[in-house]
Amino acid sequence: MEIRKLQNTASGSFFITLPKEWITDLNIKKGEKLVISRDEEGTLKLSQLKNRENFYNEFIIAIEDYPEDSSLERCINSSYIQGSDVIIISSQKTISIEKKQVIKESTFYLIGAEISEEFSNKIIIRILVDPLKFPLHSLIKRIYTLVSSMHVDALKSFRENDEALAQDVINREIEVDKLFFLMLRQLNLSLSNRLNLSDICDSEMKIDCVLGIVLARDLSKMSHYAVEIAKQSLKLVEKEINPELKEHISKMSRFVIKMQQNAILSFFKNDFMRANEVLNHIQKVIDFDLETENEVLNKISDTSTIISLITISSNLRNIANSALAVSQDLQAKHRPKATYKKELGSEKFFEPLDLIESLGYEKEEK
Repeated sequence: MEIRKLQNTASGSFFITLPKEWITDLNIKKGEKLVISRDEEGTLKLSQLKNRENFYNEFIIAIEDYPEDSSLERCINSSYIQGSDVIIISSQKTISIEKKQVIKESTFYLIGAEISEEFSNKIIIRILVDPLKFPLHSLIKRIYTLVSSMHVDALKSFRENDEALAQDVINREIEVDKLFFLMLRQLNLSLSNRLNLSDICDSEMKIDCVLGIVLARDLSKMSHYAVEIAKQSLKLVEKEINPELKEHISKMSRFVIKMQQNAILSFFKNDFMRANEVLNHIQKVIDFDLETENEVLNKISDTSTIISLITISSNLRNIANSALAVSQDLQAKHRPKATYKKELGSEKFFEPLDLIESLGYEKEEK
């Protein structure tokens, strides 16, 4: 950090000088245009107006450093999320067919990742996605649409014993993961100054973009819980379940879906009271869950059926808890209508005797 004094010319213009070390390190040339912007807090930001297409990030992964298939896949995912444009996976020996299959499968989960070149000891992955075509709020809406449909269809598969629909819900989780990875990549690109945050975030408040990532994480959890419900529904296809018990669980599901919808709406509309309503409803979900558990234990004798039904109920409760987390996150950006920025030291304090008088007591005369 450098502290510089603001100066002015005879014509009334203001200017500051920049440290020579900064100019040298950033390779800024005389006559080059710089961008000055101001955020909502009044902070001034200075950045270069350079064509970012002149540079790209290349990550090189040595297969020998990641002997396990899972570690190799996670390293590729991490390279993608951190904003790599080219990922080179190399080996000192010939890459086995099994390893090549792991690499190819890992690109399936990454939007815009394509294998461009393949050799006996090297595979090159290029990231071709245009970040400007995927604003953060648009990605959040797409994730929510997917997650909401997964929840609804998972319960429908439970009510109607629909194996195909349950399997479809399980398969859809991949799409949620792909969008979530892309969101993380977008945020990393903006934090590393390779992308202006304003280009991918519609909100004037930067915290909206950060909370958007947190929201996407909670939505990703919801998709996992919906998948767990679908998996239990598959186990219950051949089981005879009391219609009243099914209706009770469906009623709980409808209540949780409403909480889910209100949590998302509160985020996009910055509706504090709607978020507060979601927070107030969590106790009813807990009561639903306890009632379900009691009903199942009293009316069902088959152990596997008991486990599946209680698991469905607990995952509905988990979805409600994720909706609760979304509503709690909204509190991080809520402000009352009247807010002021005041200079330090400007606050007025009552003298002790004046404070006593303001409370209705008489001052003692000396």
